[in-house]
Amino acid sequence: MEKVQIDTTSSVFIAGFSALFAFLGLNPVQFTILAALMCFDLFTGLAKAYRIENSISSYKLRIGVISKILYLCVPIILALVVRGINASFGSWLISFSVNALILAEAYSILGNIYTFKTKRMVKEIDAVSYILRAIKNQLDRLLEGGSK
Repeated sequence: MEKVQIDTTSSVFIAGFSALFAFLGLNPVQFTILAALMCFDLFTGLAKAYRIENSISSYKLRIGVISKILYLCVPIILALVVRGINASFGSWLISFSVNALILAEAYSILGNIYTFKTKRMVKEIDAVSYILRAIKNQLDRLLEGGSK
């Protein structure tokens, strides 16, 4: 009986997310890929930290998990905004944000793997912060254009 309840709960949860994605116009495949890459990045980051420092801080792990969850919220927030204001420019902004975050995660994963293998830190750029700043700049331009 317990297994049926768990299966039903997970089915309702998945159906709810699917309905939300359909309503917001998000691509569930891209979003799933982004979430998977974030998990891989977290894992490779832990491996890198263990290889370089021989320890893993629970504080750093918590901060990493929280930041990944917040990054995952960015496309959803943009989709809600676009849907809320019925903006015609919305699909490219959402697509840009998801694509850019996917590329940033891939960049980070490759850097983590390289550092793990060579034990040499790679000069990393904070690609996610760069992307978030680019999205914010696009929104600033749109807001400035709308007030003229």
